[in-house]
Amino acid sequence: MFAARALRLGTLTIVAALALGACNSAPALSDPTEILTKAIDAFQDAKTVHLAATLDGTFTMDLTGQGGGAMELTGTTLTGDVDIEHTKAKLTFAVPALLGLSGEVIAIDNASYVKTSLTGEKYQKSDTTDSLPVDPSNPDATIAEIKTFLEKPEISPTKGDDVDCNGEKCYSVTIELTAAELASLSSPDPSASTDPGTGVNLTILVEKDSLKLHKVTATVAMGATGNLTVVLTFTDWDKAVTIEAPPDDQVTEGGELPF
Repeated sequence: MFAARALRLGTLTIVAALALGACNSAPALSDPTEILTKAIDAFQDAKTVHLAATLDGTFTMDLTGQGGGAMELTGTTLTGDVDIEHTKAKLTFAVPALLGLSGEVIAIDNASYVKTSLTGEKYQKSDTTDSLPVDPSNPDATIAEIKTFLEKPEISPTKGDDVDCNGEKCYSVTIELTAAELASLSSPDPSASTDPGTGVNLTILVEKDSLKLHKVTATVAMGATGNLTVVLTFTDWDKAVTIEAPPDDQVTEGGELPF
């Protein structure tokens, strides 16, 4: 009798575990646009995230008006924390090809504080955050712009096979944009054209369980200007972060973000 009761108890435990697992698992998605939209919604609802970005490739710069040379950007990095809930960010960056440039950016209270290896030990304050890739003062507007962008007919995302990402399963969505599609997106003029050697390929990984962004890889062909690969990795969602403006005695007025 004890054995029978133990068997029934074990069976009930297994059934309960399976039921809880089913309740905690998000239903599988097959529409790539829906996957991306839900990932954007999850970003908007999140509190914080740790961002790591790398930039590789070459870029031709013409600083003199007499032709430019190719700059090797391999080793360029950007890392730090973004407080989505309170619209703050603290990031460090390095651009070895640009005279060994490195530094730190703090965006808080509609202002940015920048300290670089080329400008001294103090932060330079600017009453703008426009140069940041995402405006921390108005994240809702940025999210709305991204959603509008996804609705454009040129985008046409494609869902690939699920992939492993640091012990999790991720949806994989790709977006490929040709030179003609880029021209259409950048100008309402139907006759607009761009270098036929240009194009953008995006691969976006979204965690299946949480529907949070995991990684975005962008390969950008710019014709004669160069080719770049940008990788953005998102980790440590909703972990506590502390982002504060630097002390007044470490700040001078003026200056702009270096990117």
